[in-house]
Amino acid sequence: MKNTILLLAIFSIFFLSINLRAEDKWIETKIKTTAQCEMCKQTIEKKINKIKGIKHADLNLEDKFLTVKYNSNKVNIDEIRQAITKLGYDADEMKKNFDAYSKLPSCCKSSCK
Repeated sequence: MKNTILLLAIFSIFFLSINLRAEDKWIETKIKTTAQCEMCKQTIEKKINKIKGIKHADLNLEDKFLTVKYNSNKVNIDEIRQAITKLGYDADEMKKNFDAYSKLPSCCKSSCK
């Protein structure tokens, strides 16, 4: 009987901790980019949506903000920003990788560098 009660208590604590983590782990944020065109949108969304822990990423070309919903237990905001900069785009205050930027098609490059 004591073992049964102890097992029930352990399982209850275990499942309660899983439920609490599940509620807190998804974060939605916006990242300002230097995307210019539909090709930029496709490139950024494709890459960011492949990152483990990303639920969805959607780039609005009008305001150049990438909306990202991510699991903060698997990926952090700086890793997402770094992935964007490695594609050749600014991500908030992080500056683009200039080697990647130089390889972008001309339609993806901003008029001011």
